[in-house]
Amino acid sequence: MEARLTAQAAVLYANGMRYLARAEQAELLDHSEHFLRHATKLLRLHNETTDALSRYRRRGEQRVVVQHQYVQVNEGGSALVAGQFVHGSGEGERTKNGIPHG
Repeated sequence: MEARLTAQAAVLYANGMRYLARAEQAELLDHSEHFLRHATKLLRLHNETTDALSRYRRRGEQRVVVQHQYVQVNEGGSALVAGQFVHGSGEGERTKNGIPHG
């Protein structure tokens, strides 16, 4: 299965690039658009095939990475955390993921 997906991805990529080159060399706009449409379809299929190959290699395994960030904001200071401004209250405010934390 892996070999088939790899071969399919390689052929789709090669043909997609060939159609892009033809589109660039086409003298008529209609021909150029025709080649671009086909190149787009082939390269989209290439991406779907590489995604399928990636899923096959993972065998359904998914990884979730959780990161906790602590920020110390002192008096008069401010920080941008998780898209929110955090301003110091004078005693040094600790935040966890942009939310004030004791």
